[in-house]
Amino acid sequence: MKTILGRAAAASFVVFGLLALATDARADAPDLAAKCRETGDHLVCAAAGAPLEATSPETAMELYSASCAKHPDQCWALIAYAQRTLKKREAPRAAQILEKGCDLKSGRACHTLAAELEEGERGINVDLTKAARFYDRACDLGSARSCMILAVMVDDGRGTPRAPARAQKLRVKADTIEKSAARPASAAADVAQNEAQCRKSQDAARCGAAGAVVQDTDAVKAEELFRLGCTIDKSSCGLWGFAVERFRRDDPSRGLRILEDGCITQSNALACVVLADLNHAGYKSIARNEQRAAELYEKACTLGDVIGCRATASRFRGVKNIPKADELRERAWALEADADKAVVPLQEKWVKDAPLVVARDPYQRELERRRAEWRTMAARARARWEIRMQRLALVESGKEPEPLAPAPPADAEGSAVRGVTIKRMAKALFP
Repeated sequence: MKTILGRAAAASFVVFGLLALATDARADAPDLAAKCRETGDHLVCAAAGAPLEATSPETAMELYSASCAKHPDQCWALIAYAQRTLKKREAPRAAQILEKGCDLKSGRACHTLAAELEEGERGINVDLTKAARFYDRACDLGSARSCMILAVMVDDGRGTPRAPARAQKLRVKADTIEKSAARPASAAADVAQNEAQCRKSQDAARCGAAGAVVQDTDAVKAEELFRLGCTIDKSSCGLWGFAVERFRRDDPSRGLRILEDGCITQSNALACVVLADLNHAGYKSIARNEQRAAELYEKACTLGDVIGCRATASRFRGVKNIPKADELRERAWALEADADKAVVPLQEKWVKDAPLVVARDPYQRELERRRAEWRTMAARARARWEIRMQRLALVESGKEPEPLAPAPPADAEGSAVRGVTIKRMAKALFP
């Protein structure tokens, strides 16, 4: 089983266009490697390691590990490397890569390896004892999903002794981790702007951003925004994650309605997988129901979902129906290969453009910093304007207003300087 609270966000490269920057902004491969080892920046290490995967895989792994060692919560490049290795059907090498990430205290790497060891449908042999051990490590490193899956294994006595008290403690720990997770913080103006862009410009990302914030206070509006985002772009639909969030917030009827409608009525494979995961693990008000979970995974597979096919194959293999399991395993490989056809060219382009992508990053950060300063000054200017309007109203009513505090001299001086800087950087970044 690959997901419990929805499909895990796959670690993948972000593709940027080739930009015409100044000559001194360029960085060659050795410089990237040195910068990676020094800073551990995940983008720099990904850019340094990607071109070396074919010619020097050990060096690529070393660079990805450097990022993971300094930032275990950002071990994406190393895990993505393991995923690509699995797709090449080099399972022992992939297991080695994931174990390295786990040793570097990446909870996601530990969880990914545990899931492969539990399921065994991508070449890593099933070993439930090791799977339980890696889930335990991932749980200790803050993976709520790992805590929940391990609780299921403890309930069933698979790979670890059956112990109801321990299973309950693991579920409590998962709940504690989820509650402590950072929530999106946005100002009211940002939420309003996101909602406006969602509705007027049909911007799916803005729909999701607005929905994620308003779900704290208005579930009806949040559902509307998420549904609108899904209509605009099905590939980035956040509705199923919102449904799981409703279970967390003791609103199970809404969550169950959304998922069942998505799976049964809309025939959405991901909705089926999420609902199957919840039935497999038992979550909040949803009791464990393995038969229902199996039916939902199989439906997801029928709808073309890789996770559903592998989960179903694993179940058939468990009851010794090897021919059916092998058939589903091959179907999963074929579905994955077909999905990758559009991704691989983009990854190859990213590798080619990576040095310039990294070179532009400091410019981008500085531009954002300057813009933030500009917005702060604009807010102060608006506040002073409002005070002047209030003073004018007092004068018109015959009252004497309080003396007006002078504007900070730095604002007037800095405004002109920042304006020139922003234009120059924007021209370099976006010719």
